[in-house]
Amino acid sequence: MSEDTAGLPLYADSTARHYIPYWYQLSTQLGYLNVPTAHLDGLLRYPGAIEPRSFVPRAVPMRFDAGAMRDIDQWVRERGDRVLFVNGGQDPSVAESFRPGGRDSRALWVPGGNHHVTVADLPGADRAVALAVIRRWAQGSGAAPSGGGRTTDRNALAAPGVGRPGSASVNGGRGGT
Repeated sequence: MSEDTAGLPLYADSTARHYIPYWYQLSTQLGYLNVPTAHLDGLLRYPGAIEPRSFVPRAVPMRFDAGAMRDIDQWVRERGDRVLFVNGGQDPSVAESFRPGGRDSRALWVPGGNHHVTVADLPGADRAVALAVIRRWAQGSGAAPSGGGRTTDRNALAAPGVGRPGSASVNGGRGGT
């Protein structure tokens, strides 16, 4: 495993404890990817270790609700004004990302980025766009630049077969940062 992908400290109990609500939401609303391991039968010491259930206390009931995100997705597409998503091109949590359609809203992608990307990680031109949008919102200006919102094509940024809708088996699959 490469530290550039997911460092081992991410899975330490002291760190994982902070992500229990996130793992719970992945399991009950957002969905989580299915990592094929059948070809490793008998070799894995801890099969299923990266499943959301592994990170949420057993006493907490979890049941996936496939319809939980439909209303949010519809709102983002139809009425989500001034919404900015910054997504990582290799983040399994956005295998099917939100597509903002409201006024002055957009989704921008960090090529090769994972789940913890920020505006600072965006390529120069997209970072400038994001910062201008945020400044405009903070100043209370409702005027979007001509051309309205812009969405960077994540398919042009992601590695082949990685982080694209349909490239992983996803249980539900709405996510984002």
